[in-house]
Amino acid sequence: MVLLSGFDEGSVTETGLTAFVDIKSGDIFFDAAAGGVPGIVALEYMAQTVACFAGVSAAREHRAPQVGLVLGSRKLDIRMPFFKLGVRYLISSKLLGTDEAFASFEASVTAPDGSLA
Repeated sequence: MVLLSGFDEGSVTETGLTAFVDIKSGDIFFDAAAGGVPGIVALEYMAQTVACFAGVSAAREHRAPQVGLVLGSRKLDIRMPFFKLGVRYLISSKLLGTDEAFASFEASVTAPDGSLA
């Protein structure tokens, strides 16, 4: 299940990228009564942005992408109860460090006014 709408190819660096999600009424987690997607879904947006970065990095190195998963979060601060219908949010990820089996990333979701979601 892909929740992201896409990513900015110009944002790709050796340590991260910026993806985006356009909130639509047909989204799997859309709550019509609230008029948006619950804020907790930000964790999945961030995880998919990291996966997008991993896939782009693998493709650049002519490797097959590998399966990954979120093992935890050191600090998760959800500031928006809902992502609003019709709004594009930016999701940024940055690689902090890696070893042979694990990688650590910093990620954030930004609203159009620049505030952190």
